[in-house]
Amino acid sequence: AIGKYIITYTYKADTSITYAVTVWVYDADYTFSADQDSPDNGWLLFEGALTHEVEPYQYVSGEEITISAAAKEGYTFLGWYLEIDKETHFEYELLSTDATYTFTINKDTKLQAKFGAPVTAIDLVGVNQNNNGDYALTIYSGEMIDLSYIRVYAYSLIDAGFLNTDEYAIDFGGLDTADPVAGTYTVTYTYKDEGKLTDIQMTLTVTVIKHSYYVNASVAEDGRQGYIEYNGNRNHWVSDMLEEGTRITLKAIDFDARNHVFVRWEAYDYENDVWEIYSTDRNISFVVEKEMKLRAVFGGVVKALHLHANTNLYDKGVYHWNFDGNLWDEELGKHVGYGDLEISADSEYANDIAGLFTNFHIVAVETSGRHTVIEASDLVIDLGEYKAEEGWYEITVFYGAFTMTVNVMVVPARN
Repeated sequence: AIGKYIITYTYKADTSITYAVTVWVYDADYTFSADQDSPDNGWLLFEGALTHEVEPYQYVSGEEITISAAAKEGYTFLGWYLEIDKETHFEYELLSTDATYTFTINKDTKLQAKFGAPVTAIDLVGVNQNNNGDYALTIYSGEMIDLSYIRVYAYSLIDAGFLNTDEYAIDFGGLDTADPVAGTYTVTYTYKDEGKLTDIQMTLTVTVIKHSYYVNASVAEDGRQGYIEYNGNRNHWVSDMLEEGTRITLKAIDFDARNHVFVRWEAYDYENDVWEIYSTDRNISFVVEKEMKLRAVFGGVVKALHLHANTNLYDKGVYHWNFDGNLWDEELGKHVGYGDLEISADSEYANDIAGLFTNFHIVAVETSGRHTVIEASDLVIDLGEYKAEEGWYEITVFYGAFTMTVNVMVVPARN
């Protein structure tokens, strides 16, 4: 029968030990109750009263029940969930996301209102902050950048945690991550609520800089043979760190043109540990793309050519020769040589002046005291107006920058 019953269990060995169970008998079919995941997040409205929990009550099958939920400020209502007893644990099945839920009872039902707090801010994890507290990253141009290691952390009033990649969007602000170009970029991370962008953002400043490389240049050997001019200054050495893409100009200057002359620039091959010829131009200009080590090589100046006949030229119609004269020509700014030659018009060399020099042992004498044996083929001969006819002529013999003027007298042919 309908009513309240108390069933008492008594221990026979000691009747003072009892256990009472209260049993209610209702004229109804199913029990309804409700609660919320946390009393701090909101309220339940049931039958005109605000509460955090609806005590179990019996209802007739088919009876309609209405219950509402209201979130406190800063929180949101997530939904009504059906509590399912799995014996070892409870599971919850979402029934509705409407704050007011009406249903027809047809089984024992316990509902739970779940509340949540919206994300109020996001943060970045895995990247450092600068002195201003802003997230910043510096990379080199031309190097692919991977930002996937940076994670987004979200905060709400009740919890915090990492977001999945589909819960936020990234605007790279023009940054090409595959081939970044020098500049400053603002990368913006935006939180998405149910797939829609919000105004909750965090920014990362990415500064792309060019590589910088050392350029070192020096004068070979003891450095007293010349200077290097760079940025208007002259010195025996240059060392500067320059940004990639910077154009640099170096000029090799002779210390004393009488005794030393620029020969070439050499560049150091780091991989093979050798010096290689870079340029024979005194002035070089290049764009910095890697570390460079250069040296200006200067050599002694040829001040004279010594020629010694190694055969009997007299019998071949060459009667006189002297090539030992030399002097410093202030106007030309270099050493020059001079000499004279007397040759018969019918000599075999009258029509082959260049061939005549193959009969000489030739030594190039430098201001440094160095003597170098050279071949006649190393000479360049300008005959000017010379011809194998009686008269006076002037020819010029060149060896590199050195010139020797030779007066040639062609005498009558022998009978």
